[in-house]
Amino acid sequence: RDQAGGVQQDEEQRQHEEFVTCSDAATGTLLWAHADKTRFSEGHGDGPRCTPTIDPAGRRVFALGATGILNCLDLETGSVIWTRNIVAGTGAKNLTWGKSSSPLLHEAHVIVTGGGAPPTLLAFQRATGRPAWQAGADTPSYSSPAVLSLAGRAQIVCVNETSVTGHDPAAGTLLWTFPWPGKIVAKVCQPIPAGPDRILVTASGGMKSHLLQIKREAGGALSCDSVWTSRHP
Repeated sequence: RDQAGGVQQDEEQRQHEEFVTCSDAATGTLLWAHADKTRFSEGHGDGPRCTPTIDPAGRRVFALGATGILNCLDLETGSVIWTRNIVAGTGAKNLTWGKSSSPLLHEAHVIVTGGGAPPTLLAFQRATGRPAWQAGADTPSYSSPAVLSLAGRAQIVCVNETSVTGHDPAAGTLLWTFPWPGKIVAKVCQPIPAGPDRILVTASGGMKSHLLQIKREAGGALSCDSVWTSRHP
């Protein structure tokens, strides 16, 4: 079963254990639970804050905990297929408010943002958890990476601490970058498609919103420019 078939996946904190749970959507009956002995705590609340990503065809659930534990779990039983600690694995500190961006599934890879320092993106083999590639020189934000088709090309769009970037989904290669300084602001919002070659990005804390246009230059390279910017809602 998947979400459409009547089950719901969630992440929650119970004392000193971080849980991924699966419940019957109609009755609330707990079907399975997976626990990791970890706890993320800060002044705005404790515990995990990412939405798990479900792979119905592969019968798997990918869940990223607040301390950086990435689990691949069996959809039916919750048993661990593989696990990685993406923060410890890169030697970076955690983000101030913890990991809050959901895993992205694209073809054979599961792609997540890193810790409180580059690399921006990390890709793992979906089947085994083996590292596939790392990319990006900016510190990640709290926004989730998204695959969008812009200027006729599929790409991973990533809102980072001081930039917005586009990456090749297969290898993570940087396709374009848009400088967006303001590192004291927690960038959380997702990039919103606004046409075949445009995206809207926005943030809190008085940051300007931008309508960005991705253009294909001579020779096939991509570039990014701001069409307009505004602080008004």
